[in-house]
Amino acid sequence: MDNWTPLRVIARISKPVITTGHDLKAYVFATTLLCLSIALSADITNQLIFFEGWDVALRSWAITCVIVIVIATPVSFSIGRTALELNAAKHTIAQQLQALTQAHEATEAAYALAESMARHDILTGLPNRRMFMEALAGLADRARGTTGPYAVLNIDLDQFKPVNDLYGHAAGDELLCEIAGRLREAVGKRDIVARFGGDEFSALVKLKPNSDLDTQAAQVAIRLMSKFEQPVDIGGRSVNIGASIGVALYPQNGMEAETLLKAADVAMYRAKQDGRGKYQIFTQDLESDLRSTAKLEAEVRDAVLNGRIVAYYQPLVRLSNQELVGFEILARWPRDGAEEIGPAVFIPAVERLGLIGQLTYALLRQACVDASDWPSDISIAINMSAHHLKDPMLPMKFLSILTETSFAPSRLEVEVTETALIEDMAAAKTSLQMLRAVGIKIALDDFGTGYANLQYLRELPFDKIKIDQSFVKGMTLDAHQTHIVRSVLELARSLGVPAIAEGVEDEKVNETLKSMGAEYGQGFCFGKAVSSEDAGQIVSKGLSLSKRGFG
Repeated sequence: MDNWTPLRVIARISKPVITTGHDLKAYVFATTLLCLSIALSADITNQLIFFEGWDVALRSWAITCVIVIVIATPVSFSIGRTALELNAAKHTIAQQLQALTQAHEATEAAYALAESMARHDILTGLPNRRMFMEALAGLADRARGTTGPYAVLNIDLDQFKPVNDLYGHAAGDELLCEIAGRLREAVGKRDIVARFGGDEFSALVKLKPNSDLDTQAAQVAIRLMSKFEQPVDIGGRSVNIGASIGVALYPQNGMEAETLLKAADVAMYRAKQDGRGKYQIFTQDLESDLRSTAKLEAEVRDAVLNGRIVAYYQPLVRLSNQELVGFEILARWPRDGAEEIGPAVFIPAVERLGLIGQLTYALLRQACVDASDWPSDISIAINMSAHHLKDPMLPMKFLSILTETSFAPSRLEVEVTETALIEDMAAAKTSLQMLRAVGIKIALDDFGTGYANLQYLRELPFDKIKIDQSFVKGMTLDAHQTHIVRSVLELARSLGVPAIAEGVEDEKVNETLKSMGAEYGQGFCFGKAVSSEDAGQIVSKGLSLSKRGFG
């Protein structure tokens, strides 16, 4: 009887068990089925009657059932619900962690993109000035190792602005991207080509330490120049573009980033002066020029800020009767016995210093005051640079000066060159139209030296055209120049626009221009630029220059 298997099963079932909810349900169900099976079995029932431990087994089994049904089952259900809630909470936490991870990754990606955009040129994808300067700043540390010397090259495109103006900004952008790709191909993988903005690029190229550095730098410059030999195709148009390159060497020409860039810049400008499409390596002679330039700029800054660069006046005459009609305002720098410095030297320095606006407005204010006592039919003319034309406040500044000095707008003439117009045609057109709307006259200066003369004449209603002095001065020596001047005069007449001939230096040219029908003239034949006092005397003695000995 003790070895009977069903009884052993009952004994095992009778023991209280603590388990999970699902296991307890199965346990209760299995126990009930087993008990019913045992009770319904005749053979087992017969033996149970004679089972001596029946009372003990029955009590144990009853207690177990009570525990299971009354206590364990609710606990199992509670444990089951808790397990489900824990699983749900675990799933929710997992989802939140995944969302946080994705948000973190997105933030990191956005930060990386912002950092990349801050260090790269958006148009070409090249490194920008910031990244280039960081690379230059790190040269000192790297050069102390085994990486060797470097060449810093400033690359300025020649004649890019006319292309940008003629074909539009989209074409200009396409051209810049093509040039950027070509320059990138011309240097090593670890070298840097950057775009500083506009049509300015720079390159940082590693050189071999145990070889002639000037020769290596020249080879790099020539390799870069070769990338401009093939024209660029833009929308089916073949566009030729060149470049001028200035080269500085690290550490020979400097240790600091700004010093190296300045040296490369000086060399680049010398290359442009030598005829464009060339390269120049910075030398000790250029270094001397750099020191002279720095000294000049310091003196020019002081002169502008203290009003020592003043307005001088060159006569403008009507050729038919040699009568004075006005003056062109020219900048002069009296230096009280010191070496004379002409405008061809100090005006570029003023522009580099960013003071051309301040100087021009000061000269205009002085001229309006000087001319306020002159007859009302004597006009004054002043040159405007590209810097002025891009200033949206230009018309307001002019009107402010005219109002302040009580000078009539109709007596003022603004002269603009084609080069200035090329910088930003849209901005120039807006500013000039606003000036003309208040009565200020507009003249196209240096006509014949630009790239799109007829376009400017079509888009901007000029009141006068000034023939460049390079054509006028050559009339007595070259018949071809005479034909050019005659053609410009005929064009002006067909447009109904008066023409002014610049550079009239002798009587023969004066007479030739009159015979061609030129209306106005300017040059040493009628008088050089003079101070305000001398200009006042010219006006006060009468209007006919021939009567005063200027004819």
